[in-house]
Amino acid sequence: LQHRATGLQGFIPTVVFENVMKMVNALVAQGTDLGAQPQLFAAVDQNLKGGEVIGPRFIVVGSPVVEVAEPRRVSFMDSSKVSQEQLDALWTVSERLSGVQYKTH
Repeated sequence: LQHRATGLQGFIPTVVFENVMKMVNALVAQGTDLGAQPQLFAAVDQNLKGGEVIGPRFIVVGSPVVEVAEPRRVSFMDSSKVSQEQLDALWTVSERLSGVQYKTH
């Protein structure tokens, strides 16, 4: 689990809750600039194969590291609702828009 100091907790209009969340964020959250680093690392590190989990070095804070190096199949999507052609089209558009071509196995 990763926690970022995004300020999203501030939507509850209680002074006590807001002050408690400010203290918690000061203790355990990294700023948004550091919070974005795992996603940037995952997007640009050419040594990653795909499926690795990238997170902060010290559970909730720190520079990005590979937390789970063994690629895993993501099964959050019902494969009966998405065709291979749709997945291939998304991949092609992603490569075109990013200007990066990825090796496929």
